[in-house]
Amino acid sequence: MGIAKTEKNSKKLIIINGCTRGLGLSIVEQLLRRKTFDILCLVRDKNTLGGLSNIKDKIDIKECNYGIPEKAKEIRDFFNVYLSDYISDVYFINNLSVVTPIGAIGHLDSKDITESININILSNLIVINSLLGVKNVNVLNVSSGISQNPVSGLGLYGIAKSFTEYLMSVIKKENQELKITSFYPGGMNTRMQNTMQEQLKNNENLKQHDYSKILNQKLYEIEFVAEIIVQNFFNKTIGWEKEVSRIYDYE
Repeated sequence: MGIAKTEKNSKKLIIINGCTRGLGLSIVEQLLRRKTFDILCLVRDKNTLGGLSNIKDKIDIKECNYGIPEKAKEIRDFFNVYLSDYISDVYFINNLSVVTPIGAIGHLDSKDITESININILSNLIVINSLLGVKNVNVLNVSSGISQNPVSGLGLYGIAKSFTEYLMSVIKKENQELKITSFYPGGMNTRMQNTMQEQLKNNENLKQHDYSKILNQKLYEIEFVAEIIVQNFFNKTIGWEKEVSRIYDYE
């Protein structure tokens, strides 16, 4: 099913990764309620769609093994065909990330490090590089305050978020006409947050560190954060500034 080809060209398009659950899924649901945009969801495995299974007839879905460099040409070829149907603005919401492995540097498994880098860094770069090779795309990057405030045990996650922010700044330098933004949502009540807190509390190599600030932080509901993102970036509603932890528009 998905979006009928005859309906394209008349709407703007939003492409999003990291959207089978959590914040990404909630953003997709918020966008569907407004019926203003077409939505293309990028997933790693079409057999594990999570919450997208309930709305797959209203969106387009593309399976991307985007952690594999050999697949890069296939991804670009797909975007070259798919985006030709759109003459309006195209936006990309970069939301894909994993928080694991959690642990002190020196105590991480090499396989886990490689998987984290493939998902958080390599895959994001391949997708964005493929998109910009085909069409000028505005980018909303979902980042984290951890990129600016190092936390023991979250080194790989923080490195990944710092990477995406630097990538955004470079893209803006190279494409001044594009809207490039990083958004810091703050702590959210998600499965990722639960995983992070449990592992920080129970990892033997992190026992000497004080995580009280993280463990006791206020957690936003994902529906609330998703609505702020959609209202500000795609509906241009004012008044959001007091509700988010940080937002950065690249100049």
